[in-house]
Amino acid sequence: MTIVENINQIILLLIFLILFRPFIKPFLKKLALKTKTELDEKIIDSIANPLWIFVAILVFDYIVSLFYHNIWVEQIFRTLEVIVGAWVLYRFIKPVIEFVESSPYAEEKMIRTVISVLENIIKILISFIVLLVVLSIWNIDVTPILASAGLIGITVGFALKDIIENILSGILIFLDPPFKVGDIVEVDGYLGEIREIGIRNTKIKTFDNRVVTIPNSSILKSDIVNYNLPDDIVRVSLRLGVSYDTDPSYVKKVILEEVISKINTILKYPEPQVLFLEFGDFALIFEIRFWVYLKDKLTTIDKVNTMIWKVFKEKGIDIPYPIRTIYLKQ
Repeated sequence: MTIVENINQIILLLIFLILFRPFIKPFLKKLALKTKTELDEKIIDSIANPLWIFVAILVFDYIVSLFYHNIWVEQIFRTLEVIVGAWVLYRFIKPVIEFVESSPYAEEKMIRTVISVLENIIKILISFIVLLVVLSIWNIDVTPILASAGLIGITVGFALKDIIENILSGILIFLDPPFKVGDIVEVDGYLGEIREIGIRNTKIKTFDNRVVTIPNSSILKSDIVNYNLPDDIVRVSLRLGVSYDTDPSYVKKVILEEVISKINTILKYPEPQVLFLEFGDFALIFEIRFWVYLKDKLTTIDKVNTMIWKVFKEKGIDIPYPIRTIYLKQ
């Protein structure tokens, strides 16, 4: 290739480089306007300058190679291309992360924490890959580095086993949530309200006003009862016994009409029931079943028990207690 041809190529490349910056961004933005989302516009704004720098390095790399061949110069350009290329990649990913963070689904603290952790992981991975590629460009053997990194990773993994396990469990809870903040749950032996779901642990406020912090790994290993799923309606079952002298049909009628129907926190549907279950040792055993909202459970049980005692006393229905008759043989 003659000197004149080389000069023509250089002129064309420089013209391309000069026109690339002012025209490429408006052109891409014009295409982005055809979509409904603003994400592509943010990506274009983010990568425009790094992309121009990357193209400029490629152009000057080619121009230098037309006149001068030197391994060191080539390695310098390859290094710059890898570093700036990684910069372009990160500037492409960053708006996507920010877009997810600003979405309505990222309002919870745990989701924002997970996104932040993933962003840091991406930074570390890109930096590590760039380091390995640059070392390879300069003919430095990366095998010892990989071996050392593996050994360090194993050591750190053992040292931080519990922390890593809790973080991974937190991510799994985020991906497939068994509960949300505000749910009433029973987990790992504790019953209470979920107050906070973190990346490493979850906080539960028990009904005796204690805040219990449970590692996420323990939660995944435990049976979880979520009283808000599929909704916050629960069934209450109460047992009581009445005297053998009492008509079972009369007992059912009194409980349903004089007790259950008078308590407004008991739901009409599913319909309350009074079941005659068995003949006990000293009483006829009944079970009262009704449905309430979870928040009303304890107060409703209190009302039902109190009203049963009052109504039974008014109606002359006895609630027997265990009696043992002893015969003495002489």
